[in-house]
Amino acid sequence: MTKTRKRASSAIALLLAAMIILSGCQKTASESESIFPQLTIAKHLYVIKGDDLKEEEWVLAETLQGIVAQEQAEIYIDNGNAYTVWLEDMKASYGITYEYVQSVWDLVDKFKGKLNENGFVQFKRSNTSTVNAASTVSGAMKYVAVEESLADAAVQHGLVQKLDVSDKDEMWALTEYGDKLNKDFIFKQAYSLNSLRDYGAAVKGLYMYDASLAEMKEAFDWTNPNSAIMGWHSDELSGVDTASRLGKMTIASDHAHNLSVFSALPREQLKQKKTKKNARDGEKVHYVTFIMSDGDNVQWYVNGAPLASKMQGHKDKGKVPFGWSIAPSLADLAPNLMKYSYEKATENDYFVAAVSGIGYINPSLYPEETLKRFMKDTNAFMKRADLKYVSILDNEISQDVIDQYAAQDQIEGGFYFMGYKYGDGKGALSWSNGKPFIAARETLWETEPLEMAVRLNSYKKDPSVIEGYTMVNVHPWSHNYQDVLDITANLGPDVVVVTPDEFMELIKKNVKQENVSELDDVTSFDYSAVKKKLDEGIIDLDEVANMAADTKYIYTFDKDSEGWEAVDAGKEYDKAGWFEQDGNGFLQMDGSDLGKKDLKPNGYFYKKLLLPTGKVTMSFDIKSKSSDHDGDFQIEIIQEDQSITTLAPWETIKTGEWTAKTVDLSAFAGKAVTILLEQSDSGQGDGEYIHLDNLKITSN
Repeated sequence: MTKTRKRASSAIALLLAAMIILSGCQKTASESESIFPQLTIAKHLYVIKGDDLKEEEWVLAETLQGIVAQEQAEIYIDNGNAYTVWLEDMKASYGITYEYVQSVWDLVDKFKGKLNENGFVQFKRSNTSTVNAASTVSGAMKYVAVEESLADAAVQHGLVQKLDVSDKDEMWALTEYGDKLNKDFIFKQAYSLNSLRDYGAAVKGLYMYDASLAEMKEAFDWTNPNSAIMGWHSDELSGVDTASRLGKMTIASDHAHNLSVFSALPREQLKQKKTKKNARDGEKVHYVTFIMSDGDNVQWYVNGAPLASKMQGHKDKGKVPFGWSIAPSLADLAPNLMKYSYEKATENDYFVAAVSGIGYINPSLYPEETLKRFMKDTNAFMKRADLKYVSILDNEISQDVIDQYAAQDQIEGGFYFMGYKYGDGKGALSWSNGKPFIAARETLWETEPLEMAVRLNSYKKDPSVIEGYTMVNVHPWSHNYQDVLDITANLGPDVVVVTPDEFMELIKKNVKQENVSELDDVTSFDYSAVKKKLDEGIIDLDEVANMAADTKYIYTFDKDSEGWEAVDAGKEYDKAGWFEQDGNGFLQMDGSDLGKKDLKPNGYFYKKLLLPTGKVTMSFDIKSKSSDHDGDFQIEIIQEDQSITTLAPWETIKTGEWTAKTVDLSAFAGKAVTILLEQSDSGQGDGEYIHLDNLKITSN
């Protein structure tokens, strides 16, 4: 589910404000540590495959599962894929055994004694809201919900119809059974969905969906402050804003199955793995961290986020530092999945609490006293889940809200996601209690990854100011982990990617503690000119992705050739490639024409770049292997019209010591060119090595 945030209309805001005033004093919040009841689980589960359930049997199976779980969870629905993995993991990690049954009626026959007087409540699926009325009654009265077409079969299996709600709606269920329901929950579940009906029955929750504003207000007032809306809203914007104003948090879970089982597993102190430090202290670099949004979706984790091949289950996960957002409520709702996610993490993976805390809210809209309770609960959950940083989704950056987060001992800082595609904060920084709160500066949301690499390369290389840091939102519904790998592969050597926790530690260590609402990071680089070239098809984006808007390229060749392509002429002794000696990396070109000197390259490197404007200079260090192993060296440049210009003619490199060289590229400033670094046999025919290192292209 996408979350494109905008402000709620003033009309809705005023109406809600008036309704809140008229509602009088709020009820006293529950004093329990968690609103999520600690259910219990049997040592042996009875499992039915989702494929073995007919469409009309799903609600029967789920409500039966939930009613049974009021005593202890004994039924599991294996919906394939991730659900099969979780079933096996419960066996391996918790010692829970299981057996499969063939049909829902096998479950009815075995567990009908758990029902109140073998009872069922009948509903009519075509009369949409009755499925929610029936789901509410199921939890309150322990009557399993049966669609009318299954009523005869239910009777044949010993069930007794206790109620028919085919002409009833959700508000009727609240009026009739409100005193038997759990006031910590409302289940906003679309009528077409069969999922989540087990957990609602297990905790005796109220189900509703398409209610009017007045009905919603009535239901919300009935609940406790800071209660949870499980499921999802028909419209995210108005739904979350309205819920926030009324002091309710949203937990996206409408497509989740088996929460009645997962929430019954033992709750324990969870621990993230220690992350690798990737910072380069004392260097003029730009720090970047990537954080995947939308991890507050409990259903996403339940349905397999830790396994998804394009995200957490990517074959190259851990290749770059990355931040995964995760719902703190999983510590109670599905501790097995949070534990599994942590165990599968690498030293380059770090988890951030999402979104806004224990549940999804717009904190600037939350009632003041209820927000204090929300913060207290969030702090407790984050402590148990070993989460130190929180992602915050809101309509504005509020210092009052930040102060409340910063007052919590577990919370070390926060990441703001706000506005259009979460990027309207534009990297703003706020401080409270010595803790930083930074907004996303870039957002990978329906964006060309390599275009983002260009922008990241353009930002200030100075860790002492906030302009030297960029937090990137990664939108999981339009992008994936591979896109992040593509970006990082095209970052310059002075752009360093770190995990979110190290990112915040660097800000605390290096940046002055003052609020910055607008970054001062203006450069002379004209990106519009690049876009024009891209649009005209003159150059490909991946050929310019390493360019830096601060008008310089720096290639240290410490670990590899950094995008310079190596080519040899194909003769027996020709070679070109990256080489390391005594801990120092460099480019090496070699080749021999066996004593002949034909001034044709034996080995060379090339790279296509968009040169900066102004006076452009290329400098580098060069040497031969030794004074006895010399070779000829030449630099050429190819323009877009394929014309070739010699920048530095053939010169024999005789010294075995590093020597600095400089070449003027000003005649090609602002142009897309291919630079060739060429080696040829000098005629000696004995180890014609050329070594090249520390290449820089700068502009004044």
